[in-house]
Amino acid sequence: MKKNFDKHICIGDTVQFKRDGHEFVARIDYDEDSKPSDVDCYDAAQTKAWQNDEWRFAGVVVMPVCHCCGCPLRDRAHSVWAVEINLPGASAECAKHCDELAREMADTLLNEHTQGATWHR
Repeated sequence: MKKNFDKHICIGDTVQFKRDGHEFVARIDYDEDSKPSDVDCYDAAQTKAWQNDEWRFAGVVVMPVCHCCGCPLRDRAHSVWAVEINLPGASAECAKHCDELAREMADTLLNEHTQGATWHR
């Protein structure tokens, strides 16, 4: 499995990585609620490109992986939404941002785990 998201991200893409000896999986999900008009930072060309499905908003969902069975623990997932993917002229930056978000959420999950949360089924 990949360790980083590709420059061109697709809904459903996943990566798997380790953080402090623990396995995590991050997945890109479709964000059906966010749109460029939610914030005042997109120009007309970017909005038109979004309407033409040239880029979209997504969610980055991160889950720890059970060390016993290797399955993602969905009930321990963390996510962030309204993440730009494949924004024209910024695809590489979007992919890097998704990677950074995934690792930040993994750190949050690790902090919860060290404070008593369990990942066992």
